Amino acid sequence: MVAVDEYKNILKTNVKQLIDSSYDKPRILNAFIEQLEYRYTIGTDNANKLNKQKTVFLNNMNKVNEKISNLKKKIETDFKNNDSKESLKNIDNYLEFKKEYYYSKTYIVYINHFLAEYNYLNNYNKLLLDTLINNKNALIKDSFVVIPDS
Repeated sequence: MVAVDEYKNILKTNVKQLIDSSYDKPRILNAFIEQLEYRYTIGTDNANKLNKQKTVFLNNMNKVNEKISNLKKKIETDFKNNDSKESLKNIDNYLEFKKEYYYSKTYIVYINHFLAEYNYLNNYNKLLLDTLINNKNALIKDSFVVIPDS
């Protein structure tokens, strides 16, 4: 969360005000562009790590689903055999498997949220970088830059 908040704060920077308040406009603009490039790289790396974690949780969910499916067959057999001891064990196992399944599912929900955040921030950052890099001289000379809506 901290990394996403830092990324958002960097992207909220008023570039025009930043440049206007500097004595060395080219240096501050280049430093800001470098910071944006760094954040883009970090954002991409973090998104890749999150995708790997998501894969781990998805694999775990599949394994647990398989365990639950096998346990349901066992529950049916034990119930037909009137095996109360095994039936009680089955209930405990079933609850543990469901707990593990929902644990993984919850993390996937959070990971998807963070992936959406990084996707949005990286797309915005890329647009901002393109605009700043392509209009460096105009920004340094205090000219106006028109940024398209798209």
